[in-house]
Amino acid sequence: MSKVKGIELVRQGFRYYSGKIVKRTDHRGKPYFWVGGSYKGFAKEQDTDCAVVSNAYASLTPLKLDCTNYSFMNELSKEMK
Repeated sequence: MSKVKGIELVRQGFRYYSGKIVKRTDHRGKPYFWVGGSYKGFAKEQDTDCAVVSNAYASLTPLKLDCTNYSFMNELSKEMK
């Protein structure tokens, strides 16, 4: 285990997975599906969480969850008027 060299403020990177879907059972006995499969590496881009973690740095990546495609929504809004 290597020591952490420091903390880097970076953007989110992209990791590749096999795309396999696995059916599992949670601790209550309820089925769920794990999407992703086995890890296949990451996009080799600088200044991403993937890159700095692979170089023994901790990543600080502020995230938000909003998958809205605002530019397309604006286009549709114009078409609907």
